[in-house]
Amino acid sequence: MRKNCPHPPQILDVIDGTASDPPEVLSPDGELREDQYSKHRHAYILNRLPLEGRLRHNCLVTYCEYVLTEKAHPLHRAYHDTEYGVHSADEKVLFERLILEINQAGLSWETVLKKREGFQKAYDGFDVDKVAAYGEEDVARLLGDPGIIRNRLKVAAAIHNAKVVQELRKTHGSFAAWIDSNHPMPKDAWVKLFKSTFRFTGGEIVNEFLMSLGYLPGAHHPGCALYK
Repeated sequence: MRKNCPHPPQILDVIDGTASDPPEVLSPDGELREDQYSKHRHAYILNRLPLEGRLRHNCLVTYCEYVLTEKAHPLHRAYHDTEYGVHSADEKVLFERLILEINQAGLSWETVLKKREGFQKAYDGFDVDKVAAYGEEDVARLLGDPGIIRNRLKVAAAIHNAKVVQELRKTHGSFAAWIDSNHPMPKDAWVKLFKSTFRFTGGEIVNEFLMSLGYLPGAHHPGCALYK
């Protein structure tokens, strides 16, 4: 789950008055030291704020916390509890997850979850062979379907990537077997591999795809009941 915090951590500290920032992050006059700032320190700082404060400023650190709040749409809890971080070798599951992660780019995960049923219908239940055979009429149909995210590049990526999965069947037996044959690898290596294999697979998309399937760590917070 990708979340962007619009507030610098020192501003949150002033607003909430509940956390003291590590001295290496702030200068003596309280300004953010860009040379020492990192996402890891940002997460550390936010983790010291109470949940209520982070909710108020839309700066939650973990998806696990978010799904337990009243603010979260019920779709989040269902996905978190039954799918997020869960390994699967099912081709349709893997292909769907890849397409959904690609379609989230620039949007919220909630938007994708709300349109998930629409995606399943529009893309023939994420049947790889059917999607790989899509032609111009199908592209036009998808771009005119309000039940999905209508982006020409993302639609083209789905069709192209379906054809790639067909090739992976020939070389490795299955999509899952191809992933397993390269596991484990550090994130940077995964990103490089996916970029050279699939289309529209940037670093964050690859990270979320693999993390959501348990190939990379981080799906669940140590305090979550589902953490392993």
